[in-house]
Amino acid sequence: MNDDSEKKLRSLSKFDFLPEWEKREPPTQNRKQNTKKKEQRPSSKNITRQKTNLFKIVPLIPQKVIDIIKSKLRKDGITRPLDSIFKEIIDKNLYHVTVEWVNSQKKFLKYKDDDKYLFSKVDAANDLIFRKDVIDLKVADTVTITTDFKNVLVCNKTKKVFPPTSHNLFNNIVDCHLLEQKIFTNREKYIHSLSQSTNINDIKAIKNKKVEICEFFLPNNRNFRSLQGVLDEIIENIEQYFTEFEKIRISMMEILDTKEYALIQTEIKSNIRNLSKDIERLLYQILKRSKFNLFNINKHTFVSAYQPNDLLKYKLSLQSEKILNVIKSSTGITVPVVLSNYQQLSMSKLDILKEIKWLSQIGMIRVFESGQINLTKS
Repeated sequence: MNDDSEKKLRSLSKFDFLPEWEKREPPTQNRKQNTKKKEQRPSSKNITRQKTNLFKIVPLIPQKVIDIIKSKLRKDGITRPLDSIFKEIIDKNLYHVTVEWVNSQKKFLKYKDDDKYLFSKVDAANDLIFRKDVIDLKVADTVTITTDFKNVLVCNKTKKVFPPTSHNLFNNIVDCHLLEQKIFTNREKYIHSLSQSTNINDIKAIKNKKVEICEFFLPNNRNFRSLQGVLDEIIENIEQYFTEFEKIRISMMEILDTKEYALIQTEIKSNIRNLSKDIERLLYQILKRSKFNLFNINKHTFVSAYQPNDLLKYKLSLQSEKILNVIKSSTGITVPVVLSNYQQLSMSKLDILKEIKWLSQIGMIRVFESGQINLTKS
């Protein structure tokens, strides 16, 4: 995981969806609601593969992220809307995806000594040629160009001058230049991008000049006169350099940081609404399996780390009894209101907060992000 990923995970551990007691509207609920009513939530079977033009994409929430969420919910005891959690996962790109080609004949390739994935044998071979420095260029011959050209071709980027495409040395000169300059692009597109020039200085730059004719050597000492020959050889023996995969798993941050994954990134963005729904379902199922309390108020799902409890399983302190009496005395009371009664309660504000947290952790009250406090059962 890169440094940026770690920073975003650390920010999640601080839980940016902190309580904003002065800003949020408190949730309203009927105190006589039937808490035994069975909730209707989508099952894991509803986590659908997002079929796009090229890929089948399935979202995943990494265990490290889940552990941070659980730890925070348990630590502060605050009841949060589920959407504030999964939205942060999405906004900070803290999820992973598994990706498959829609065309099952296609495979992903990965270097045996690198974590980067490539999308085709041609992509993999080109990456090996231009980024891994596996080819040695050796001069096989030196030729002086004596032809009287009416025009030549010029690279707009490097200002390299080439003979016309019809010249017998053109292909070798272009291939050598592409490799030497690490110009990782489609060869035909590159040739098409060259500018035709009739400038006398450009023509003089190549006429009567010695040109090196090169050969391309692979590590197995096989040599070729063209990059296409090298490309064909690598593709034919692709298993020597790469491992093939039908399905891959990548973090969303890695997808955004790797330009070679632009195709995946584009399709994820075009399906982000469906992927978001799947991430919400996944989060719900994971927290439910972990025995967290999930319940609905006005069609919004909330989550607490602690199950409701209105049976006196704990011997409450006098301070806890005082705070419970204050909460019972007023429907929809908030943490700031309870704190404002610190003198009547004969308690410090810090002690009041500790008691509120304790009552939340034993399941007798719910403290929402808005600061509203509810008894778990009436």
